[in-house]
Amino acid sequence: MIRKATLKDLDQIVMLENAIFKDNWTKQSFQAAMDMEDTLFLVAAEGMTVVGYALLYAAADEADITKVAVAPMQRRKGYGANLVMQLVVQGKTRGVHHYYLEVRDSNEPARAMYKRIGFEEVGTRKNYYDEPKEDAVIMKFEVGVKEC
Repeated sequence: MIRKATLKDLDQIVMLENAIFKDNWTKQSFQAAMDMEDTLFLVAAEGMTVVGYALLYAAADEADITKVAVAPMQRRKGYGANLVMQLVVQGKTRGVHHYYLEVRDSNEPARAMYKRIGFEEVGTRKNYYDEPKEDAVIMKFEVGVKEC
């Protein structure tokens, strides 16, 4: 089930974050994001267990998807794609039409998933990631945009 993240989810989110990322966020960072008006913060849950999360920051008609994470044992089950698609669906109700994200150049499974959803690779950020140093691939998705 995909649902809005709550304060009760924070400990599980931080545990996932620490298990997946080396440049991880703190509990306070996630709570601050949760409290911001222009964010969408969703979790994928199996019962009471958080198996993934995704975070979006919106500004006008654009949004940055800054976090997408799924527990290693729960990958390839559709959680990541469902989280991102729900960010887009809920973002659209807020007037967001342009979605951006960065993904490690070497993260082929994530890049393939984003492409299946409809994201396109539009650029590169050199040496964007640390530990290990690596480029980021910039990806973009547009929804419901009409030219005047």
